[in-house]
Amino acid sequence: MAAQGLRALAALPPQRRLLAVAVVASACWAPVGGAGGARGPARRGSHDKLTAVHIQCQVCKMAMKEARTQAKDYDIQDAHALSNLVRNLCSPAKPEGQWVAMLDIERNEEGSGLVLHKKDKVGECRAECQAVRHACERAVEGHKEDVVALLSDLAGLARLQNAACERPCKARELPTLSPTWVGEKFKVAESAAASSMSVGHVDHRRLYQREEL
Repeated sequence: MAAQGLRALAALPPQRRLLAVAVVASACWAPVGGAGGARGPARRGSHDKLTAVHIQCQVCKMAMKEARTQAKDYDIQDAHALSNLVRNLCSPAKPEGQWVAMLDIERNEEGSGLVLHKKDKVGECRAECQAVRHACERAVEGHKEDVVALLSDLAGLARLQNAACERPCKARELPTLSPTWVGEKFKVAESAAASSMSVGHVDHRRLYQREEL
């Protein structure tokens, strides 16, 4: 049967013969790595569930620290203003949440987990920034009223973290981090708006109307 196929192929005009060879070759080709094909490039700090699980406790504690620091430094006492602070805390597009875009995710020294490092500049909000935002939103969700009440009472950092971070920081064995996970290279945001939004240059009191303060 193979010989008949070769004779039939030889009888074809040159152009049709080349086309037939290409079709047969593509049908028989299998990518290196088995039926599933070769593995794609290493994942770079992607916004996925595994990344969020590994950073959610750290993100929650950082979020509570940021909320308390901002409320204290900018003398935010009104309940409505505190609600705005907590509502925008996880949004890197808002001044209250710009800290989200200042975090860089890296593997820990053992290589088995992830750690967060805060930079002194606002970075571009790419995959890692979105992962932090997602983890922050999950941590704060369902605790906003409690956090506002504690901020209003001038509660200490430990009370805030205990109130909001019990679930994300619950002791448990984390899923294995993929060996292909590679952190993004932190890139400082170049836009004029982002570059001017360093922590020390945002007047949070201007975020609210006079009657709200």
